[in-house]
Amino acid sequence: EAKGLLPDAVLHHFQDGSYQAKISTLPNTLGWSSKFKSSSESNAGKFSIDAEDSLIANDTKAYPTFLYGYPFRQIDAKDPQAAAKVIYNFSYTLMQADDAEQHSTLNWVKPTEFERHAEFLGQLLFFGSRFSGPIANADAALRKNLIAGFSPTEIYGVVTLEWVYLDPKRWNSLWAYVPDLRRVRSLPAFGGSEDLFGSDLVHDDPYVFAGRGQYFTWKLIGAQDALVPYTSPNPRPLRRAEAGYLLDSPQHPLSMGWEKEGWKGKAWWPTNYNLVKRPVWVIEATAKDPEYTYRRQVLWIDRELYVAYYKEAYNRAGQLWRMLLN
Repeated sequence: EAKGLLPDAVLHHFQDGSYQAKISTLPNTLGWSSKFKSSSESNAGKFSIDAEDSLIANDTKAYPTFLYGYPFRQIDAKDPQAAAKVIYNFSYTLMQADDAEQHSTLNWVKPTEFERHAEFLGQLLFFGSRFSGPIANADAALRKNLIAGFSPTEIYGVVTLEWVYLDPKRWNSLWAYVPDLRRVRSLPAFGGSEDLFGSDLVHDDPYVFAGRGQYFTWKLIGAQDALVPYTSPNPRPLRRAEAGYLLDSPQHPLSMGWEKEGWKGKAWWPTNYNLVKRPVWVIEATAKDPEYTYRRQVLWIDRELYVAYYKEAYNRAGQLWRMLLN
Protein backbone atom coordinates (compact mmCIF):
# COMPACT_ATOMS: atom_id res chain seq x y z
CA GLU A 1 0.00 0.00 0.00
CA ALA A 2 2.97 2.32 0.60
CA LYS A 3 4.52 1.74 -2.82
CA GLY A 4 5.05 5.08 -4.54
CA LEU A 5 4.41 7.02 -1.31
CA LEU A 6 8.01 6.62 -0.10
CA PRO A 7 11.38 6.75 -1.86
CA ASP A 8 12.23 3.20 -2.91
CA ALA A 9 15.34 3.16 -0.70
CA VAL A 10 13.20 3.89 2.36
CA LEU A 11 10.37 1.55 1.36
CA HIS A 12 12.89 -1.29 0.98
CA HIS A 13 13.84 -1.03 4.68
CA PHE A 14 10.19 -1.14 5.73
CA GLN A 15 9.73 -4.24 3.56
CA ASP A 16 12.62 -6.09 5.21
CA GLY A 17 11.61 -5.00 8.72
CA SER A 18 14.64 -2.87 9.52
CA TYR A 19 12.46 0.27 9.62
CA GLN A 20 9.15 0.55 11.52
CA ALA A 21 6.73 3.43 12.07
CA LYS A 22 3.14 4.17 13.06
CA ILE A 23 0.78 5.73 10.53
CA SER A 24 -0.76 8.89 12.04
CA THR A 25 -2.67 12.00 10.98
CA LEU A 26 -1.83 15.66 11.54
CA PRO A 27 -4.29 18.38 12.61
CA ASN A 28 -6.12 20.04 9.70
CA THR A 29 -5.16 23.42 11.16
CA LEU A 30 -1.42 22.86 10.71
CA GLY A 31 0.20 25.93 9.14
CA TRP A 32 2.49 28.90 9.62
CA SER A 33 1.73 32.14 11.45
CA SER A 34 -0.87 34.64 10.25
CA LYS A 35 1.94 37.12 9.53
CA PHE A 36 3.78 34.62 7.34
CA LYS A 37 0.56 33.80 5.48
CA SER A 38 -0.42 37.43 4.88
CA SER A 39 3.12 38.29 3.77
CA SER A 40 3.04 35.40 1.32
CA GLU A 41 -0.22 36.68 -0.14
CA SER A 42 1.20 40.20 -0.55
CA ASN A 43 4.26 38.79 -2.37
CA ALA A 44 2.13 37.64 -5.32
CA GLY A 45 3.54 38.90 -8.61
CA LYS A 46 6.58 40.60 -7.05
CA PHE A 47 9.25 37.98 -7.76
CA SER A 48 10.58 35.86 -10.62
CA ILE A 49 13.34 33.39 -11.50
CA ASP A 50 15.99 34.65 -13.92
CA ALA A 51 17.93 32.75 -16.59
CA GLU A 52 20.60 31.79 -14.03
CA ASP A 53 18.05 30.17 -11.67
CA SER A 54 18.34 33.05 -9.21
CA LEU A 55 15.44 34.68 -7.39
CA ILE A 56 14.91 38.32 -8.43
CA ALA A 57 12.56 41.14 -7.50
CA ASN A 58 10.55 42.24 -10.54
CA ASP A 59 11.01 45.96 -9.80
CA THR A 60 14.82 45.93 -9.37
CA LYS A 61 15.75 42.85 -11.45
CA ALA A 62 18.14 41.96 -8.58
CA TYR A 63 18.09 39.55 -5.65
CA PRO A 64 15.66 40.96 -3.03
CA THR A 65 17.34 42.69 -0.10
CA PHE A 66 14.47 41.61 2.16
CA LEU A 67 11.65 39.12 1.72
CA TYR A 68 9.31 37.62 4.31
CA GLY A 69 6.87 34.83 3.46
CA TYR A 70 6.81 32.62 0.38
CA PRO A 71 8.09 34.49 -2.67
CA PHE A 72 5.65 32.42 -4.76
CA ARG A 73 2.27 31.85 -3.10
CA GLN A 74 0.87 29.82 -5.98
CA ILE A 75 2.97 27.48 -8.12
CA ASP A 76 1.67 25.92 -11.31
CA ALA A 77 3.06 22.45 -12.01
CA LYS A 78 3.02 23.32 -15.74
CA ASP A 79 5.36 26.30 -15.17
CA PRO A 80 8.85 25.39 -16.51
CA GLN A 81 10.33 27.24 -13.50
CA ALA A 82 8.08 25.49 -10.95
CA ALA A 83 10.91 23.48 -9.34
CA ALA A 84 13.11 26.56 -8.84
CA LYS A 85 10.16 28.39 -7.26
CA VAL A 86 9.60 25.44 -4.91
CA ILE A 87 13.18 25.59 -3.62
CA TYR A 88 13.01 29.34 -2.92
CA ASN A 89 9.73 28.88 -1.05
CA PHE A 90 11.49 26.17 0.96
CA SER A 91 14.49 28.44 1.67
CA TYR A 92 12.38 31.32 2.95
CA THR A 93 10.32 28.95 5.09
CA LEU A 94 13.54 28.17 6.97
CA MET A 95 14.25 31.89 7.52
CA GLN A 96 11.09 32.85 9.41
CA ALA A 97 12.77 33.60 12.74
CA ASP A 98 14.92 36.63 13.61
CA ASP A 99 17.66 34.36 14.93
CA ALA A 100 18.08 30.93 16.49
CA GLU A 101 20.34 29.08 18.87
CA GLN A 102 20.39 25.32 19.01
CA HIS A 103 22.44 22.52 20.47
CA SER A 104 23.03 19.75 17.95
CA THR A 105 24.45 16.26 18.29
CA LEU A 106 25.93 14.47 15.29
CA ASN A 107 25.94 10.69 15.78
CA TRP A 108 27.92 8.16 13.78
CA VAL A 109 25.93 4.90 13.78
CA LYS A 110 26.70 1.57 12.16
CA PRO A 111 23.84 -0.71 11.05
CA THR A 112 23.93 -2.55 14.39
CA GLU A 113 25.53 -0.18 16.91
CA PHE A 114 26.34 3.38 17.97
CA GLU A 115 29.93 4.40 17.20
CA ARG A 116 30.70 7.99 18.33
CA HIS A 117 29.27 11.49 18.50
CA ALA A 118 30.11 15.19 18.32
CA GLU A 119 28.19 18.05 19.92
CA PHE A 120 27.91 21.59 18.58
CA LEU A 121 26.32 24.88 19.53
CA GLY A 122 24.91 26.70 16.50
CA GLN A 123 23.74 30.30 16.22
CA LEU A 124 21.95 31.80 13.22
CA LEU A 125 21.20 35.45 12.48
CA PHE A 126 18.94 36.24 9.53
CA PHE A 127 19.06 39.47 7.51
CA GLY A 128 17.34 38.72 4.20
CA SER A 129 14.19 37.51 5.96
CA ARG A 130 13.07 37.80 9.59
CA PHE A 131 9.85 37.95 11.59
CA SER A 132 10.49 41.40 13.11
CA GLY A 133 11.31 43.06 9.79
CA PRO A 134 14.49 44.43 8.20
CA ILE A 135 17.51 45.51 10.27
CA ALA A 136 20.74 47.30 9.35
CA ASN A 137 22.71 45.12 6.94
CA ALA A 138 25.98 46.84 6.09
CA ASP A 139 27.54 43.55 4.91
CA ALA A 140 24.65 42.80 2.51
CA ALA A 141 24.27 39.37 4.09
CA LEU A 142 21.44 36.92 3.63
CA ARG A 143 22.38 35.20 6.89
CA LYS A 144 25.31 34.68 9.25
CA ASN A 145 25.99 31.55 11.25
CA LEU A 146 28.40 30.56 14.00
CA ILE A 147 29.14 26.92 14.93
CA ALA A 148 31.18 26.04 18.02
CA GLY A 149 32.50 22.59 18.88
CA PHE A 150 31.32 21.43 22.30
CA SER A 151 32.28 17.77 22.71
CA PRO A 152 34.45 15.61 22.56
CA THR A 153 37.60 17.34 23.81
CA GLU A 154 39.36 17.48 20.44
CA ILE A 155 36.70 19.76 18.93
CA TYR A 156 36.00 21.85 22.04
CA GLY A 157 36.63 25.51 21.24
CA VAL A 158 36.83 25.06 17.47
CA VAL A 159 34.59 27.77 16.02
CA THR A 160 33.58 28.58 12.44
CA LEU A 161 31.84 31.73 11.25
CA GLU A 162 30.15 31.89 7.84
CA TRP A 163 28.56 34.81 6.04
CA VAL A 164 26.16 34.06 3.17
CA TYR A 165 25.59 37.11 0.96
CA LEU A 166 22.52 38.42 -0.83
CA ASP A 167 24.48 38.76 -4.07
CA PRO A 168 23.98 35.39 -5.82
CA LYS A 169 27.38 35.72 -7.55
CA ARG A 170 29.38 36.42 -4.39
CA TRP A 171 31.04 33.48 -2.65
CA ASN A 172 30.46 32.96 1.06
CA SER A 173 33.03 34.23 3.57
CA LEU A 174 34.37 31.72 6.08
CA TRP A 175 36.56 32.04 9.16
CA ALA A 176 37.75 29.51 11.73
CA TYR A 177 39.21 29.76 15.22
CA VAL A 178 41.48 26.86 16.20
CA PRO A 179 42.39 26.81 19.93
CA ASP A 180 45.83 25.25 19.34
CA LEU A 181 46.81 28.19 17.11
CA ARG A 182 44.98 30.81 19.22
CA ARG A 183 44.11 32.81 16.17
CA VAL A 184 41.33 33.30 13.65
CA ARG A 185 42.05 32.15 10.10
CA SER A 186 40.21 33.20 6.98
CA LEU A 187 39.42 30.10 4.94
CA PRO A 188 38.78 29.88 1.21
CA ALA A 189 35.16 29.48 0.23
CA PHE A 190 34.49 25.80 -0.35
CA GLY A 191 31.92 23.94 -2.38
CA GLY A 192 28.68 22.88 -0.78
CA SER A 193 29.58 19.22 -1.26
CA GLU A 194 32.56 19.26 1.13
CA ASP A 195 32.03 16.89 4.08
CA LEU A 196 30.49 18.23 7.27
CA PHE A 197 32.74 17.75 10.33
CA GLY A 198 34.24 14.58 8.87
CA SER A 199 30.86 12.85 8.61
CA ASP A 200 29.00 11.29 5.67
CA LEU A 201 26.95 14.49 5.41
CA VAL A 202 28.02 17.40 3.20
CA HIS A 203 27.75 21.13 3.85
CA ASP A 204 24.56 21.39 1.76
CA ASP A 205 22.77 18.49 3.53
CA PRO A 206 21.27 20.05 6.71
CA TYR A 207 17.46 20.45 6.54
CA VAL A 208 17.79 18.08 3.52
CA PHE A 209 18.98 21.01 1.38
CA ALA A 210 21.04 23.98 2.63
CA GLY A 211 22.58 25.04 -0.69
CA ARG A 212 21.90 28.09 -2.84
CA GLY A 213 19.32 27.74 -5.58
CA GLN A 214 21.31 29.45 -8.32
CA TYR A 215 24.10 26.87 -8.13
CA PHE A 216 21.77 24.18 -9.52
CA THR A 217 19.50 23.47 -12.46
CA TRP A 218 16.00 22.54 -11.28
CA LYS A 219 13.45 20.15 -12.74
CA LEU A 220 9.96 19.22 -11.50
CA ILE A 221 9.47 15.46 -11.39
CA GLY A 222 5.90 15.61 -10.13
CA ALA A 223 3.32 16.40 -7.47
CA GLN A 224 1.94 13.54 -5.39
CA ASP A 225 0.99 12.31 -1.92
CA ALA A 226 3.70 10.81 0.28
CA LEU A 227 4.16 9.17 3.67
CA VAL A 228 6.52 11.52 5.48
CA PRO A 229 8.22 11.56 8.90
CA TYR A 230 6.95 13.44 11.93
CA THR A 231 8.25 12.81 15.44
CA SER A 232 4.83 13.50 16.91
CA PRO A 233 1.31 13.73 15.48
CA ASN A 234 0.88 17.00 17.39
CA PRO A 235 2.99 20.16 16.88
CA ARG A 236 5.09 21.27 19.84
CA PRO A 237 4.35 24.76 21.19
CA LEU A 238 6.82 27.62 21.46
CA ARG A 239 7.05 28.93 25.01
CA ARG A 240 7.76 32.62 25.69
CA ALA A 241 11.05 33.11 27.52
CA GLU A 242 13.03 36.12 28.70
CA ALA A 243 15.16 36.30 25.55
CA GLY A 244 12.59 35.09 23.01
CA TYR A 245 10.92 31.72 22.55
CA LEU A 246 11.86 28.17 23.51
CA LEU A 247 10.62 24.97 21.88
CA ASP A 248 9.07 22.79 24.58
CA SER A 249 10.65 19.37 24.93
CA PRO A 250 8.56 16.59 23.40
CA GLN A 251 6.50 14.46 25.76
CA HIS A 252 7.83 11.37 24.04
CA PRO A 253 11.39 12.01 22.79
CA LEU A 254 12.71 9.84 20.02
CA SER A 255 14.19 6.53 21.09
CA MET A 256 16.82 5.41 18.59
CA GLY A 257 17.43 1.82 17.60
CA TRP A 258 20.80 1.60 19.33
CA GLU A 259 19.14 2.75 22.58
CA LYS A 260 16.42 0.07 22.70
CA GLU A 261 17.33 -3.36 23.95
CA GLY A 262 16.19 -6.14 21.64
CA TRP A 263 15.66 -3.83 18.64
CA LYS A 264 16.13 -5.87 15.44
CA GLY A 265 16.08 -3.04 12.90
CA LYS A 266 18.77 -0.60 11.79
CA ALA A 267 20.47 1.00 14.79
CA TRP A 268 20.07 4.51 13.35
CA TRP A 269 16.28 4.26 12.94
CA PRO A 270 13.87 5.72 15.58
CA THR A 271 11.83 3.05 17.34
CA ASN A 272 8.88 5.34 18.23
CA TYR A 273 8.06 7.11 15.03
CA ASN A 274 5.18 8.46 12.97
CA LEU A 275 4.51 8.64 9.25
CA VAL A 276 1.75 10.91 7.98
CA LYS A 277 0.33 11.41 4.50
CA ARG A 278 1.14 14.82 3.02
CA PRO A 279 1.02 16.40 -0.46
CA VAL A 280 4.55 16.90 -1.81
CA TRP A 281 6.51 18.29 -4.72
CA VAL A 282 9.23 15.97 -6.00
CA ILE A 283 11.99 18.03 -7.63
CA GLU A 284 15.43 17.32 -9.04
CA ALA A 285 18.59 19.40 -8.61
CA THR A 286 21.59 19.04 -10.92
CA ALA A 287 24.73 20.88 -9.82
CA LYS A 288 26.21 23.35 -12.31
CA ASP A 289 29.68 22.72 -10.82
CA PRO A 290 31.09 19.59 -12.50
CA GLU A 291 33.18 18.88 -9.36
CA TYR A 292 30.15 18.81 -7.06
CA THR A 293 29.97 15.49 -5.17
CA TYR A 294 26.35 14.72 -6.02
CA ARG A 295 25.52 14.36 -9.69
CA ARG A 296 21.88 14.98 -8.90
CA GLN A 297 19.56 15.23 -5.90
CA VAL A 298 15.86 14.38 -5.69
CA LEU A 299 14.01 16.32 -2.97
CA TRP A 300 10.54 15.63 -1.54
CA ILE A 301 9.07 18.94 -0.27
CA ASP A 302 5.67 19.65 1.29
CA ARG A 303 3.32 21.44 -1.15
CA GLU A 304 1.64 23.47 1.62
CA LEU A 305 4.27 23.91 4.35
CA TYR A 306 7.40 23.85 2.13
CA VAL A 307 9.46 21.76 4.55
CA ALA A 308 11.62 18.98 3.10
CA TYR A 309 11.30 15.34 4.10
CA TYR A 310 13.57 13.20 1.90
CA LYS A 311 16.61 13.54 -0.31
CA GLU A 312 17.92 10.92 -2.72
CA ALA A 313 21.54 11.81 -3.54
CA TYR A 314 23.23 10.22 -6.56
CA ASN A 315 26.96 10.00 -7.24
CA ARG A 316 28.65 11.05 -10.47
CA ALA A 317 28.14 7.57 -11.90
CA GLY A 318 24.38 8.04 -11.46
CA GLN A 319 24.04 5.50 -8.63
CA LEU A 320 21.98 6.16 -5.51
CA TRP A 321 24.61 7.01 -2.90
CA ARG A 322 22.89 8.54 0.13
CA MET A 323 19.36 8.73 1.47
CA LEU A 324 18.52 11.62 3.80
CA LEU A 325 15.42 11.87 5.96
CA ASN A 326 14.32 14.95 7.89
